[in-house]
Amino acid sequence: GGDTPIMPSCPYERAKMRVAADVVNKKVCSKYYHVLVRQDPAEQREGFEALVAGLDEFGSELAGGPFYGGRDSPGLVDYALFPWAHRLPVFVHYRGDEYSIPRNTPGLRAYHAWLDEMHALPRVKKTCPPWDDYLSHIGRYADGSARSKVANAVRDGRDAHQYDDAKDDT
Repeated sequence: GGDTPIMPSCPYERAKMRVAADVVNKKVCSKYYHVLVRQDPAEQREGFEALVAGLDEFGSELAGGPFYGGRDSPGLVDYALFPWAHRLPVFVHYRGDEYSIPRNTPGLRAYHAWLDEMHALPRVKKTCPPWDDYLSHIGRYADGSARSKVANAVRDGRDAHQYDDAKDDT
């Protein structure tokens, strides 16, 4: 909660935010599962590089503000990305240090500053699961044994957001 709306009131700006949230979903959130579910190291690396490129793009869109689009408070795009950004350290745990999100571009440095800002918000912090519980849960994705619509889609060569309710039923 809070008093600041997560979407602008202007219909055009609202549409831009929805499109940006969809881009984050496709370029970062879906690639998260690509890195975890795929068992071929080359495919994992390909997914990771695409995800990092998506984070770099996101960081470049912060426009000097602490939150997406230069906002002073989180909006739709920030809240769409945060749950996945919070989880990204699982890559180091399950795939190794070479899967740490770098800080080697202005966009990635801005992304890391954004992540720190998001973690500092009490209303956001209280939504984060205990880390050990999350690692235990996500381990089934990392070893390829998870059975879910998302995992089935990724194993089939599609992105996580491309799951099919009928085809990928568990």
